[in-house]
Amino acid sequence: MEIEKEVFEVQIKNVNKQLTEYTTDQINHTIALYIMKKCCEDGKISRTAYEKMTRKYENKILEKNNPDKIIVFGGECSVSVIPFTFLNKKYNNDIAIIWIDAHPDITLPNDSYSGYHAMALTACMGEGDKNIMSALPSKIDASKILLVGIRDWEREEIKLRQQKYGIKHLTPEEVSKNSDLIIKWLKECGASKVLIHFDLDVLEPKELIAAVGVVENGMKIKEELEPPN
Repeated sequence: MEIEKEVFEVQIKNVNKQLTEYTTDQINHTIALYIMKKCCEDGKISRTAYEKMTRKYENKILEKNNPDKIIVFGGECSVSVIPFTFLNKKYNNDIAIIWIDAHPDITLPNDSYSGYHAMALTACMGEGDKNIMSALPSKIDASKILLVGIRDWEREEIKLRQQKYGIKHLTPEEVSKNSDLIIKWLKECGASKVLIHFDLDVLEPKELIAAVGVVENGMKIKEELEPPN
């Protein structure tokens, strides 16, 4: 194993204390992001840490409290994986995901980039490290996922993978012209419940830089705040 340079590890802080402050139908959870030196295992950074966190969060927190809604702030894109797959199981696959992000986050463990945050959406689909996938409560079908604001696939293999999975997407330009396209997709999807992932890198960096990936021609803050026509 080769020691990687500084990489991300997710750490949950004060979990037990926070859970006592909320009802069982909604848990608001702050997840902090720390930078540490970790090892690269099975093509993925800090596999053991993520597997341990997944089993603890899903088994000891969500199963125990069985929330109807989950709100997660902070961290990086992988913080959506456990809550989304838990709620998908709870509602018997009757959910749709709107993944608002500059990137598709469908990397796989043996790709050239091994950051788990870039594998968040494939993990939701049950694609990835077998140990982590076995700890997740469900997997979400690609037909229930819409990428919004995507503009950077990073590598051609990622674009081809999205096409293979059949995941639909809307660019910032498309959403800017007609945000009703999202509503149209939701109706076609047929799910009665919606899970929303929002990565700040989807925003135009000239207005706000607050994320890992900085890509020009992003969505405008004003457009994000305005309701659909």
